[in-house]
Amino acid sequence: MTEANEKKSDKPSGASVVYITLGFSHVHAINRKTLDKDCVILAESPPGYTPQQVARALFGNLYSMAYAEHEWDSRFNAHYPKGFVRV
Repeated sequence: MTEANEKKSDKPSGASVVYITLGFSHVHAINRKTLDKDCVILAESPPGYTPQQVARALFGNLYSMAYAEHEWDSRFNAHYPKGFVRV
């Protein structure tokens, strides 16, 4: 898995990307995609919203961590075998 899996040019101007991870018991289905502990969810964040606010809006309290784009470290990628899923 490489950072090439994510196209940063896909985001609208003014929006930023939030990286959201899920815990072992957190399984969600969005647009027929199963999201779980083995993937990283990429979501757009409107200006002024924290990563945690975006994660709570999507998943309530059933998520593990939420990172701003500049906080994500590509070394984390090895822990998520399903890679990135854009929602």
